[in-house]
Amino acid sequence: MEKLTPLPTQVADAAFLVRKKRACLFSEPGTGKTLTALEAWKQVGGKLVVVAPPIALRMWQKNIEGHCDKKVQRIKTGKDKIDQEADAYVLSYSLAGKFDLAPDVLVLDEADALKTLNSARTAAIFGTNCNMKDCLAEGVEHVWFLTGTPIRRYADDLYPVLRALFRDDLAAAGITSIEAFRQRFCVTQLRRFHPRQPATWTVIGNRDEAGLRELIYGNEIAVRRNLYDVADHMPPLTVRTVSVDFENTDELREATGEAVYAGETDPIMAKARRLLGTAKAESVAEYVYETWLQLSCPILVLYWHKDVGAALEARLKAEDLIVDKIDGATSSAEKERCEKAFNEKDSDVLLGQIASMGVAINLQEGSHYAVFAERDWSPAAQEQALRRLWRLGQKTHVHVDICEADHPIDEAVGMVVARKDKSATKIID
Repeated sequence: MEKLTPLPTQVADAAFLVRKKRACLFSEPGTGKTLTALEAWKQVGGKLVVVAPPIALRMWQKNIEGHCDKKVQRIKTGKDKIDQEADAYVLSYSLAGKFDLAPDVLVLDEADALKTLNSARTAAIFGTNCNMKDCLAEGVEHVWFLTGTPIRRYADDLYPVLRALFRDDLAAAGITSIEAFRQRFCVTQLRRFHPRQPATWTVIGNRDEAGLRELIYGNEIAVRRNLYDVADHMPPLTVRTVSVDFENTDELREATGEAVYAGETDPIMAKARRLLGTAKAESVAEYVYETWLQLSCPILVLYWHKDVGAALEARLKAEDLIVDKIDGATSSAEKERCEKAFNEKDSDVLLGQIASMGVAINLQEGSHYAVFAERDWSPAAQEQALRRLWRLGQKTHVHVDICEADHPIDEAVGMVVARKDKSATKIID
């Protein structure tokens, strides 16, 4: 593997990680967080443990071996025998609590996976209630928390890492519990999600974004880069909205009427979104096919609902296109095959479910064109997905089309995404 030369931003951020010891790298997807962390490790030395989603493990192994000339063990199952001579270990979050690895440097990649305070994976890394006891991070001098999307939903996504690694900074701000954090930085509302269930307090927005931003950056908890910081090494990006038709069935009309009074997490709204997605699929597929005829590269088509993916797949294959698909059920090996086929232009279309396209899938060698068949409520998830193409290493102007119907549901989703993106930007950027 060819050794990469770090950019000035990566050199500076590696120095930040080394100096702070426990720190967050919130840089956007595609800006080179992996190389930054490895540059920092080369300066610190010692035993490295990288915890990452399964799809990213092979990438980390290759980069450690190729860039750092170190011996790496990729731990695949809970029964693996630890190679004591390895310099570094890479493993998934599901295995993080099964081995006594005692690292000197712990890198948590795509660490927004730890957004839930007492989930099993968060407890394995940070301990029960993030108390830093009987966990992988206990006693580790250097802990680096890497994610380009630290806020996927609302501000309380940040609480677990702040409590685990920066408890003194929280205490200085008068915050000693997640309830206090939400009271300060979140908007909550009593909501009932089923007639038989009691109403519960639910986070529906952020507030005091400036205060949370000051807590994070004023205390040097994190550093963030966006792709404009590496603009000299990046191609342009064009994002546009494309109008598509839809079949306005009786079922869609009925669901739309009910969804007017529902929130984004309500099952009624979820049903209406799914129905609209499938109603648009025929028109979206026609648009993708017509666009493909004009290109010399494959197209990445992103969707949310499985029904939409299946409809798109059937329609595009009917045009004799070579179509691959990645969704939540796709194995790591199959993802690698799809990635390789796309980059080598052996496929015409790669259908990617948005929730499954945010990690360690690099498609910049194969194409510069993406189409969103439908949106997700999370702007961070959408951003992660499009960054499979628009990232360091891409050499061509990237085009992204968002297919939108003239329909209240698409309009509502667009408004919510814009509101969330604006609020998260006030905190993180």
